[in-house]
Amino acid sequence: MQTGMSDMETDTKAKRPSRRLPPPGEFGKLTKIPYSDGFDAGEMNILREGFRPKTTADKWLSLFSRKTLYLHRSQTGKGIYQLRFKLNKDGSGDVKWAKASKDVIVIDKHYEAALLDFIIAHVLLGHDIQFPRHAKVDQNGPGHFQNAIAGTEQVETEVTTRMIKGQFK
Repeated sequence: MQTGMSDMETDTKAKRPSRRLPPPGEFGKLTKIPYSDGFDAGEMNILREGFRPKTTADKWLSLFSRKTLYLHRSQTGKGIYQLRFKLNKDGSGDVKWAKASKDVIVIDKHYEAALLDFIIAHVLLGHDIQFPRHAKVDQNGPGHFQNAIAGTEQVETEVTTRMIKGQFK
């Protein structure tokens, strides 16, 4: 175990990249968000391996330990999301609960769940999905908010809390 590394990092298969990253940071106060999803065995293997940024444009790093996925901002190490899984015998997994750092909630808990869904589906698992940009988000040009949050350039779809409330209960 390297000095300054947390127990979370020793439990994951993800390796430190060649460029220096801050060690994963602590999580501030967390609040539950209405995110739930199920992942097949292949997707769970990817989530368990962890995600390390390959370039400075990558905004996230993830670590998996003891049935929990931890998502941190890659450049600061700040803990943002935690997801607890129920692991199934066939290797699949279901999210039991999800929490977000209270001080980073952008619009509301439902929109935070939509952002988390995008980060997991697109950034971690590589699915080709549209970025959910909330109608209330003020940005300095097309894609600016998406790039700041996810480091991606996906097609955006404008959403409102009313539109996503049914999806994330």
